[in-house]
Amino acid sequence: MFQKYFISAYASSRTLSTWDEAVETFLFHGLAESPHVKGIEVPIILEGEAYPLEWLCKTLPKHWQLHLTTLPAVMTMAQQYPHAGLASKNEEERQRTLALIKKTYRYAEELAQRVGRPVVSAVTLYSSPQQNLEIPCSSKEALQRSLAALGEMEWGSIALNLEHCDAFTHEHPADKGFLSLEEEMEVLQQVGGIGLLINWARSAIETRSPEGPLQHLRQALSHQLLRGAVFSGCTSSATNPYGSWKDSHMPPRGLKSDEATLKESLLGEEEIAALFNLIADRDLFLGIKISNRLVPFDIQRSLAWVLETIALLERAIKK
Repeated sequence: MFQKYFISAYASSRTLSTWDEAVETFLFHGLAESPHVKGIEVPIILEGEAYPLEWLCKTLPKHWQLHLTTLPAVMTMAQQYPHAGLASKNEEERQRTLALIKKTYRYAEELAQRVGRPVVSAVTLYSSPQQNLEIPCSSKEALQRSLAALGEMEWGSIALNLEHCDAFTHEHPADKGFLSLEEEMEVLQQVGGIGLLINWARSAIETRSPEGPLQHLRQALSHQLLRGAVFSGCTSSATNPYGSWKDSHMPPRGLKSDEATLKESLLGEEEIAALFNLIADRDLFLGIKISNRLVPFDIQRSLAWVLETIALLERAIKK
């Protein structure tokens, strides 16, 4: 039996920088034709024109589910409030972030009412803000208070997941620089009920190694916290458009289109097979988050890359 995946639609279509209804509709229709696509990940947009509810309700295929990511909204908030985040030691900004997450539930409720069924199956959380070399601005204690407060809410059938991003380290510049995996797992075990997602690229960026994601997966499995894995690549090349050790959602190498830019991706069929061998037959959330950084932007190329990535994953799982 083949796998089914959640596709990060906003990463594939540049939605955060440019909302284009025609482009997004093309992507949705193209993905809907694949039997491998179970649903999509979209950002919670409380302000702005992206993903208007009316459009979403009429465009969303009846068999799809939605995963809502809170990171873009929190990162946007951080432009005005630098210490915004669920792990913030600044109590005012932590509460501000909590209020935003609570609005996510109301958004999911309204979407369910309009569509006539529960659409949102999960909400993804993060241990931001980014740590500071001089003054620590986040803590596991703050994260624990935030997750405990969210856990007291009635989320119904919606699962809460914490996605690990590259942690702050003194060894090299961080991309996200959030809490460590060990701190996150300690908090999740204290709070209970919230799962852990491992993003291949974000763990590779933190550890500067393709072995890092496997290390993190083993830790999550040993603590019985793993709820899913996200396939997203990165590169160590400083001349690549995706940037050296950047969380830019690079597609894997080895796609049918054989783009030269993607040959430097550290994620390929071998690394994907190693991940699948590790998680075996567990019933987990599987996500694909890739972006198209080629100029000029072409949504047809973005769709092709997603479908080719699915084919690559399906080949790897048989190894």
